[in-house]
Amino acid sequence: MMLDYLFPTEPAYLLTLHAEQDQAEVAPYLHALSRSYRHYAIASPIDNFFGDGVTAVLEHASVAVAFLSPHFFQDEILRSALRHLAISDIPILLVYLEETPLTAGMQLQLSLCPVFYPKRHPSVESAVKTLVNAPFLREALLQS
Repeated sequence: MMLDYLFPTEPAYLLTLHAEQDQAEVAPYLHALSRSYRHYAIASPIDNFFGDGVTAVLEHASVAVAFLSPHFFQDEILRSALRHLAISDIPILLVYLEETPLTAGMQLQLSLCPVFYPKRHPSVESAVKTLVNAPFLREALLQS
């Protein structure tokens, strides 16, 4: 699990969620995001010891980026974290690493979230640059 802060108390930080199996694909995005923003990453599986801290991290995030894949939705902790963010009115950017069908309930909860498809870019570098400079992220961090 990558953690930039054990319990972030700084205002205006970006939270990312991703499955540990997707670490290699997500790594360039995490690296670029952490260079541009105060950043906290949660990769599951999460140790039970850290479980209570996850709620605090979720509740204090200014904006979240969820890297969605079939691995993501196989993990109960990541699904719960995403649901928690959705009902907490924390802005979420959904990054589809691949086509991932959502349950009807999850579709309803996330229907207003902006979506980003890295595979539609000519290169990983182009996708990373576009994501890091997304106005949605900057605006959400400035408003918090």
